[in-house]
Amino acid sequence: FPSHDMQGCSRTNSGSATPTENQVVKGVMDQSDEQGSRPTGEYDVPMTTIYFDYDKSNIKESEFDSLQKNLQYLIDNPEVKVIIQGYCDERGTIEYNLVLGQRRAEEVAKFLVTNGIDAKRIRTISYGEERPVDDGHIESAWRLNRRAEFLGYY
Repeated sequence: FPSHDMQGCSRTNSGSATPTENQVVKGVMDQSDEQGSRPTGEYDVPMTTIYFDYDKSNIKESEFDSLQKNLQYLIDNPEVKVIIQGYCDERGTIEYNLVLGQRRAEEVAKFLVTNGIDAKRIRTISYGEERPVDDGHIESAWRLNRRAEFLGYY
């Protein structure tokens, strides 16, 4: 898959990677309330999280088995529609990480569509560095935060 890798991910670099609304939120807006509950119509799906290397949006070879299982789940369940949520670690500007998270979500979506899933069943959204799985400030935490997750929606 073509790589849309982004370079220069430092906090001191404000860069020109200011995302537009269409780049950052493609399909759905974050409608969570203060308690972080899910908007009505969204639900968990048994799909595996996909992880990314630092400052990269291309899909790692080690993630293809997980992606293949996710693809098979969607093939076996044609009524399921998914939101692919892109995330980053805390390094980089907020704006940069929103764009990088969107690229990650779109790379996963592209894989699914290329392999037969109707694009109408997929939405993407970026949360950038927001909503980390691990609040640590070390590589083991950052590794878990560089990800794409799946959520079903009606």
